[in-house]
Amino acid sequence: MILAHQLEPALQLPVDSQSAYQLDIGYDHTPTEYEFDFMAEIDKCGLHVKKKRKRVREGSVWRVMRSDEKNPIRVEGATWNHIVHASNQLSYEEFQKHGFLPLTRAAGSCIVSDLKYLHFSLWLAVSNSRMEYKGERLVAESVEELAALHIDAFFRADNHKFSSAGHEDVDVLMLGNGRPFYFEVVNPRVLDASREEKRHETAEGLRCNQKKVLLDPRAPHRLTRGVPLAVLEAASRLRDIELKQQTPVRVQQSRSDMVRDKIVHELHVKPEDDGEEGEGGVRMYDLVRLNLTTSAGTYVKEFCHGDGGRTVPSLKELLNVDRAEVETLDVLHVHLDWPPSVES
Repeated sequence: MILAHQLEPALQLPVDSQSAYQLDIGYDHTPTEYEFDFMAEIDKCGLHVKKKRKRVREGSVWRVMRSDEKNPIRVEGATWNHIVHASNQLSYEEFQKHGFLPLTRAAGSCIVSDLKYLHFSLWLAVSNSRMEYKGERLVAESVEELAALHIDAFFRADNHKFSSAGHEDVDVLMLGNGRPFYFEVVNPRVLDASREEKRHETAEGLRCNQKKVLLDPRAPHRLTRGVPLAVLEAASRLRDIELKQQTPVRVQQSRSDMVRDKIVHELHVKPEDDGEEGEGGVRMYDLVRLNLTTSAGTYVKEFCHGDGGRTVPSLKELLNVDRAEVETLDVLHVHLDWPPSVES
């Protein structure tokens, strides 16, 4: 039925899918034309193939086609059903022995992998990939869709596959060198694009650059009470803090409820303003800036405020305050060797 709309005007006949008359259309594919030959040599396959030179008519005389003419060979006994039946008699190891497994990448696939994206402004609400809940769109745009808008069109691709090294919340900026991501176009019609053309098309929708996953987030925090500098410095000396993070309340609808082991490798807490003078002339700070390096997948906001005890320990426990609220959060760096080196 795929070709019905083209056959009807060419044959000047209506197409009826229920008709008793069926028309089979075959396509030649020279690179794989005789891939089944090896099965004819295996008795249990039962594939009996005969190759004969075709005959053509010239006027009233029939003659055998020459080797220099197009498609001079006719194959008998190798219909689709014959080949499928024969292949079903073979094991994985037998296909492997004849060089057909493991499968190799099909020519024509296209991967744009040396990419990173940055998110500079909270005025533009952009998620990592398309966000929906119960069929409703939660965020108007996504990094994936912005990239696909230009890359899919340039390569005239049917679809794409997108994957990034983690993702940030919609209200979080992605700064520094950007977040690495991988983009594969599916069934592209354009195969000869240069590296520069690929980068240009991606940059139309995104700001992108070339080049153990760790994150470097920073965040100003408002504390419920002032904390002396000595407490901030003590917290900043901590290293490799092991966290138990139960799935945050805010993402329970889309994540499995489980406890995850995460690590805060480095922690630096510094005053964000001049603070106020407390008892004994000691200055107290209730607005602090937090710079930390964490393992991939750490819920930074929950590490700060504790999420009602679902993240242990938390910053509020380390500073001994009732609450530590994140005012803004930026990701400064994703520690990942990207793109990975490929050995020749």
